[in-house]
Amino acid sequence: MLYRCSMILIIGLTPLMAAAQPADDPYDPWTRAALYRDRWGVPHVYAGDLFAMSYVFGYAQAEDHLEEMLFAYRVAMGNASEVWGEEYFESDTFSLRMRHAALATDYLRSGDSMTRDLCEGFVAGVNAYMRENPQRAPAWAEAVPAEAPLALLHAYLMSFAPLDAPDLWRRDPAMGDSAAFALAPHRTNTGDAAVAFAIEGAYDGPFRWYEAHLTLDTLNVYGATLFGLPVMLMGHGAEVAWAMTPNQSDFADVYLVEPGFGVSTPANRVGGPQGGGGDSGWAAFVLANTRMINVRTASGLEPRPVECLYDAQGPVIGDIDGDLDVWRIGGYWQLGAMRQLMAMAMSENLSAFREAIAWRQIPCFHIIAADRNGALGYIYNSTVGDKDIMVEESYFGPDGAVGINREGAWSRPIDASDARMQWGPVLPLSALPSMFNPGGGYVQAAGNPPWRADHTGGNIVVADYPDWFIGDADTRRASRLRDMLRHGKRTFDQVQAVVFDTHVAEAGPLVARLSAIAEENPDALLAAHVDAGRAVEMLTQWTRAAEPESEGMTLFHAWWLAMSTRAGELGMTMDRAAQEASVGSVGGDAFLVETLTSGIEALYAQFNTIEVPWGDVHVLRRGSRESPLPGGASGGSIWSNWPGRFDGRTWPARGGTAFAMAVNLGECARVLTKDTYS
Repeated sequence: MLYRCSMILIIGLTPLMAAAQPADDPYDPWTRAALYRDRWGVPHVYAGDLFAMSYVFGYAQAEDHLEEMLFAYRVAMGNASEVWGEEYFESDTFSLRMRHAALATDYLRSGDSMTRDLCEGFVAGVNAYMRENPQRAPAWAEAVPAEAPLALLHAYLMSFAPLDAPDLWRRDPAMGDSAAFALAPHRTNTGDAAVAFAIEGAYDGPFRWYEAHLTLDTLNVYGATLFGLPVMLMGHGAEVAWAMTPNQSDFADVYLVEPGFGVSTPANRVGGPQGGGGDSGWAAFVLANTRMINVRTASGLEPRPVECLYDAQGPVIGDIDGDLDVWRIGGYWQLGAMRQLMAMAMSENLSAFREAIAWRQIPCFHIIAADRNGALGYIYNSTVGDKDIMVEESYFGPDGAVGINREGAWSRPIDASDARMQWGPVLPLSALPSMFNPGGGYVQAAGNPPWRADHTGGNIVVADYPDWFIGDADTRRASRLRDMLRHGKRTFDQVQAVVFDTHVAEAGPLVARLSAIAEENPDALLAAHVDAGRAVEMLTQWTRAAEPESEGMTLFHAWWLAMSTRAGELGMTMDRAAQEASVGSVGGDAFLVETLTSGIEALYAQFNTIEVPWGDVHVLRRGSRESPLPGGASGGSIWSNWPGRFDGRTWPARGGTAFAMAVNLGECARVLTKDTYS
């Protein structure tokens, strides 16, 4: 296996075995901090002050993944095409227009001192490592500026914003479908609260997960962060454990804004009403906000201009028919997330954790948490303005005419001149769906709406929330998680088993319907393909687990790919197609049989048989090394890996569960982790 599995008792650790770099200078951070690596290579940083902790943490990360971290910084800062050429030009254009680096630079000048110490200390450690180990740095490496970690965090958070203009380029969300849950003390055999999560992400790209342990006099946090960040994104502190998974809150909108500048310019024009000079003022504004990208080409570096415009609502990321597309994102202008994450990690109980969440520097996510006293909670987090303040239910349609259909108005580009389509005040934390200490003794988040955080719905009333606000539809994965958690007590081993569950949640109803078709009309099935009967038998006998030895999983994956392709041709999402096909109808049955035939034919074309073990074709590849992988994206198992494009022999994983953690919050916390990147 290419995973690391570590069982660590972290509360009460002391740096007795710590190894620090020798230093005679009393101002050298190594005199105030120490780095210890356990037998799995996980860094444990012990420090007397924040700057020294960040410095040593940056040094440790540089030791482990310098090139990947520098790559992530270049993507966030908008200068990746200087090294990797045309492939990253769109990415750089997007990063510059999103102003990740510019906002980070401004914040470090005027923002909180904690964020400044975290960023400056971290990059000082990275740069020190490169100076001391020049042979380890890539030829294109440059000194890392202090704003780079904050720009990377801003890029990470903004990647989750919904974009209602699908033709515009955007960065993929940094996290895929993930799962997290918390159990109350009366639901564990030890009488302690427990938290567990499995976070999904791409195995390449700028957002990769990293495991670490950081300690100060007021901080003792173990968990996961991204390559290049100086703070933990999730994990557990001395008293509270937490996790954050993506939600589908509508905390962003695209406004169509008329370009212009000057005293006479309406407020709905980029540049705002202040300024002067009419057209010349607008030209000066554009010129002042144009940045140059050096793009590597076969003939050398080619400078290209990029207009990085913005107004009070947000950045301009494109244009539609002459109007500029301004992306208004809740929390876009707020860069205090590092300080908030530190406060979350240092929380003494769940109440203090909620107070840290109320800072609203993190714009989205399902947030799951529990404390050592046994309290647990769930928050559907979203930084969004009230959109229910329109004076009448009308909307300017694409043709400019006034319509009366409000449905879907917040899911398409909006005419910025329509005063009825502006955000109101940001919804306070008290207005967001939440659930604390529910009677069922657990909360979970796996792509579900907030009223499905447990099987009762707690005190969350669906009708209390407008249609535009929550886009999460319940998932079979979440249903599976609720079914596993709602009954009985669990040992710590059983908590871990839930995280590593490879049951394919979507397979049950689809295979059941296919089996019914085979019984009702076997001749039609046989007419579809000579091996259709054998395929139904394999799927029926399959355990529904995506394990390496499973032949049924390989067949199901081929079937799922065929269903996905056909659903796209029909203009349907795969979720909707699977749901409709599983309930039984003439069209649904034909869909299942047709796509099963396509899946069978694909396996014969690739392997000359339909009996192929999943681990033979679903692998994690690093260089020349390969390892069979459990889990799969087809059908929604909790432990997931995303098969990539078929390469003629395998579907090498391109992403999936990148980091998983289970924590028992006893007097001495018990922790088990799996980190796919290490």
